[in-house]
Formats: sequence, structure tokens, C-alpha cells
Amino acid sequence: MIKIQDKYVNNLREILELIDYKFIISNVRGIYNFIDPWFADVKTGERVLKCIPSYLRNIFEFMLLGKSMNVKELEEIIGKKRVTLLLESGLAYSFEDQIRLNDYTVIVYQQLYFLVDLNCKYETCQDKYPNTYIGYDSYRLGENILFKRNTKVLDLCSGSGIQGILAARSASEVYCVELNPVAANMAIFNVKLNELEDKVRIIEGDLFNEVKGQKFDIIYSNPPFIPMIKGVNYPICGDGGEDGLFIVRKIIGGLQEHLNENGEFIMFCQMLGDEENIFYLEELKNNFYDKKWKVEVISTDRMYLGFQNRSVTELTKMINPDIDKNIVISRLEKIYRSMNAKYLYTTLIKIKQNNKLNNIDINLFKLFNDVHYEDRMIVKNNLSIEQNKEQFIVCSNGKILAQIDRETKDLLMLSDEFKGKKSIEELVDILIEKKNLLVSNEKIDLSREKIIMDTLSVCKILQESNVIEILK
Repeated sequence: MIKIQDKYVNNLREILELIDYKFIISNVRGIYNFIDPWFADVKTGERVLKCIPSYLRNIFEFMLLGKSMNVKELEEIIGKKRVTLLLESGLAYSFEDQIRLNDYTVIVYQQLYFLVDLNCKYETCQDKYPNTYIGYDSYRLGENILFKRNTKVLDLCSGSGIQGILAARSASEVYCVELNPVAANMAIFNVKLNELEDKVRIIEGDLFNEVKGQKFDIIYSNPPFIPMIKGVNYPICGDGGEDGLFIVRKIIGGLQEHLNENGEFIMFCQMLGDEENIFYLEELKNNFYDKKWKVEVISTDRMYLGFQNRSVTELTKMINPDIDKNIVISRLEKIYRSMNAKYLYTTLIKIKQNNKLNNIDINLFKLFNDVHYEDRMIVKNNLSIEQNKEQFIVCSNGKILAQIDRETKDLLMLSDEFKGKKSIEELVDILIEKKNLLVSNEKIDLSREKIIMDTLSVCKILQESNVIEILK
């Protein structure tokens, strides 16, 4: 674990301030309109960072992308003493004439610093098992932090401490509870990095067990919610059990005991469902039956499980090289079939006491606009597609819009050929025939239905990335 003594934390802060890290990263994010902390890959990051002055570019690639840097060059920029402290702290290590961060990076969000593990999908990342995580879901919950003064706040499953640290800007007292000792240690580092030790307390432990008898004005949580089969080594920051609700149920079950009168709870997670409903809502209703609670469930997106499973299984394979990923996919799909689950809904849940109610009031807001298989797609003008190893990058006037795989590239090329005259379903059928895509055996099922559903999920992402236009 990294050392969290003040001299090491202060050293990193001084380095970041010396190179105008916060200012430059904030401006880079503004230029490229990121909705996620991470670049698609290291090559994409290198392209984005070309806008940074050349004399600073190497140190930003060192800080953000996991790349090594010449020790002498780094010493010239930040000074020999700061390099020495960086090595002593465990944040970096040296080899030959090079220095490299020990699979860490610093994220800037809402003008605050967050030290976290490097994206394990980066080719430069050596330790593929992340202990701390910041992602799109962290940002979504961060956007919903309530700025209420003189409040007592609890952040459960705090990870890097991001939500508690954000809340501390207005709250008077913040408790962050994290089970993973490595993540809890890093959260302490981040509290010190942002000079909030007088407000934020990091507690290593299991959910409400560490705050027995205490009540809070606001409780936040971004818990592990990824559905994952038993017996597979998956990061603790993501594994939510077979239905993704193992931790969620524990948190919801403790709210009544730990929320003050008129207190509020806000959680970001993903939940299984079918074409119409999120399965957990009925269970949630029963959990608060005959209680004066107002519940808002805001679903901003849903992803077809076939697409989600492949993404999760790729990470599982990365962490466990000897595992057969087709077996993992098959076992996950078997569980979902038994539940009649088709989608993973992205949800923000808000729960608040309301004494005017006679019993629980649950409202579901579906804010997503699904792409339908009968819709047609048109590729936007002035796009270029460049190959980067096994992936392809879609650009418009030098701006990176998306990173896609070969199958998606083929779909875009075919769509451009027909100029919106074919439906998405018809385009998929043409590709299936051309590429002989159908596979079905006891280990993996790539049926026509699954390929179409995966394609619809991809089309939604392409639409949001301004790569295609959907015609109803």
C-alpha cells in the first residue's frame, strides 16, 4: 500500500500544482467533452494529450497513461527531492534510467484530485486487479451530491472517497466506510490530498456495522453492482453477486435505522430487468411497505445483457487468464434466463422520508430513448475511421468520437453504402450472411436475436457519440 504520511501527500500535491495539472486536465476534458474519466486506450490518450505543450507532454503521459519517463527529465521538471519522495511513498518505482507510477493515476473531477488505480484495460497497466475505481457511474452520482450546509453525511462503499470528499465541500461531518483496506488507505490519501481531514473520516469496515447507533442527514452509495457468478475472481469494487443486488439489499435494509427524520438517500447502480420493468422495484416496495417513504428511480439507460456480459467477461479474462470466458458467459446467461432478465438498467435511486404519505410511493422515470430494430441509421458526414491495432477510431474534423471494433466498423460501412434505405435488422442480416456470424453450442450462443440486440446497444452508443443519426 502507498504511504499516507503528510510529506508524501504534500509532495504529490506540490507536483500537481507545479505542472498546472488541474487547469490543463480540466481544459482537455472540456475540449473533448469526456463523460468518462478514461481514454478509450493509451493510443487515444496520446492523441488527446498532443494539445498539451511539448515540454509537459511526457509528464502528463506519465501521470495519466501509465507510461514510464526518463528519471533525469522528470527531475528537471519537478526537482530531484520530489522524485525521491515519489519513490519513497510507493507511488512510483524506478528501473534502469526510467521511472513509472506504480499503476496509479490522478483524476481531476469538480476541481478536486483523486488518486486511483490505473485503468486495468490500458496496455501499460501491469496489475490487472483494481482496488479503487472511478468511472462513469462515479461521475453520475457525483452530479447528484446535495450541497446542504451543516449536514452529517455517510458514504457507503466509498472506494477512493470521491462521493464523501465531494459532499465535504458543504457538509460539516462526513463518514466514509470502505471494506477493502487498500481502497480505504487510498481514500485517506485523497482526503489529505484535498486538505479535508477536519471534515472527512475514513473507516475500514462493513457498511452500517461501523456506524451503529448513528443517524445521518444524507447517505450516498455507489456499491458493487455487477452481476457475477460465484467462484470467479472479480474485483471487490464491482462484484454484486449473481443478481447484482447482494450489497444493495444490505444498504437499503439499513436505511430506516440510520437516516434522520427528513433524511435522504441517493445511490447509483445498475439493476436487472425485462422489457418493461426493473425487477428490484417490487422487492423495494415490500421492503418499505407501510412506511412514509418517497422513492424515485431514475433510469437513464439500459443495456442488453449479451453486450454487458461480453464486456464484463473480457475484464474477467484479463484478471484470470486461465479462465474460459465462454463458460463464464454461458453461466451468466443461464442465470439470466432463469430470471427472464434481458436488460441491465442504469439507475439513480433517491429515497426520502415524507410524513404526508400513508405508505411508500415509488416513481419510475425512464429517460432513455431506445433504438429499435426497425429503425434506420445514417452515418454522419465528414467522418473518418482509422485503424489502431485490433480497434478502430472514428474521428470528425480531428476530434475523436468513438472507438469501435471491426464488426461495428463493418456495420458503419454497410450503413453508409445503403444511405438509410435499410433497417438495422436488414443490415444485421446482410452482415450475418456475409460474415457467417451465427454460432450456437453448449458454451456460447450467438443467435440472430442476440446479434441484433447487441447491435442495437452499439447503435445507441454510436448515436450518443454523434457518429450516426437514427431515423424512426
